[in-house]
Amino acid sequence: MCFSAYGEGVFLVLQTSLVLFLVLYYARKVVSAFLFVLLYSGSMAFLLSSAAPVTLVEAMQGVNILIVIASKVSISVAFFYWFFFFHYIFAIVFLNKHDSKKKSTCPDKRFFNTG
Repeated sequence: MCFSAYGEGVFLVLQTSLVLFLVLYYARKVVSAFLFVLLYSGSMAFLLSSAAPVTLVEAMQGVNILIVIASKVSISVAFFYWFFFFHYIFAIVFLNKHDSKKKSTCPDKRFFNTG
């Protein structure tokens, strides 16, 4: 059996919709879960049939590209801020710990008699 990008996309759609159905079902939203399955199946059947206008499918693909770009940009911005935040914290801790001119803030060892 040969898999293609289309087959992988169909598998991901089925897997994601099953996960969403199970989340709704176990959250005690049974009506919402079955309503989701009906609406999703109906919309996919329409979009994959020849009854769907080509312009609609093209517009949805164009919007999908914008969504992917927006998600990548938001992840990049979040990574940028977290990366520099942790470098800043590391520099503060490292410089405070190894500053030779600064008096140590460690408690006196005589209070911690370990034997």
